[in-house]
Amino acid sequence: MGLKQSVSELLNLNELKNDILKLIEAKVELKKLEVQEKAESVVAELALQVVLLLVGSILLVFVLQVLAYALDQWLGEPYGLYIITTLVCAFFVGLIVQKDWFKSHLQAIIQKKIDARIEEKTEA
Repeated sequence: MGLKQSVSELLNLNELKNDILKLIEAKVELKKLEVQEKAESVVAELALQVVLLLVGSILLVFVLQVLAYALDQWLGEPYGLYIITTLVCAFFVGLIVQKDWFKSHLQAIIQKKIDARIEEKTEA
């Protein structure tokens, strides 16, 4: 009986080892699927943002054309307002390109206002 029992315990250990390996493989597969799902959602969101950016850019071009044409008709100056509109757009593009400077400058202004309000409350 001792030999049979040892063999059966050994078989149980092999089964236990196989079950643990299957569990680890299942967890690895689950992690792979989670990563793949996250990657797919990021790619889908990025694609949506690119499409919205393209549509928004086209819309912006048409709106600026209408604005320049309306200003041209209202003020009666040919092409001058197209140049002004282009310069305004270039200014905003410059702000976007220099967003770090703009962001830090804006944060400094906001921080000064917050500090001033805190000083007002502490003095009162």
